[in-house]
Amino acid sequence: MNKSDQRIRKFNPGTFQPDDEVKEQFVVRKHELEIVLKVLSGVCKYQHALVVASRGQGKTMLLARVAAEIRTDDKLSACLLPIRFMEESHEIFNIVDFWLDTLFYLAREST
Repeated sequence: MNKSDQRIRKFNPGTFQPDDEVKEQFVVRKHELEIVLKVLSGVCKYQHALVVASRGQGKTMLLARVAAEIRTDDKLSACLLPIRFMEESHEIFNIVDFWLDTLFYLAREST
């Protein structure tokens, strides 16, 4: 195989993967998953969760796992719809841009 035939592949957790595969691959950050799911289910008093970590620490995989849980849990899926944004959004400058981007992804998810 010569150099021009080689492909560079970037793995982005949860992209084009079924929910059961995401759940199987999720082996770390289980404590953090429990915290986020408690926040989403309304069990704890908090309304928001901010996930902060250095590059490569599993933030994207954690959120992919949360989205998989929402889609497969009847109680959560009845009131929540996970939206997957791009990792970096260079077109968002204000709240209006954010909501327009959200509507775009909502439309894409619902088709």
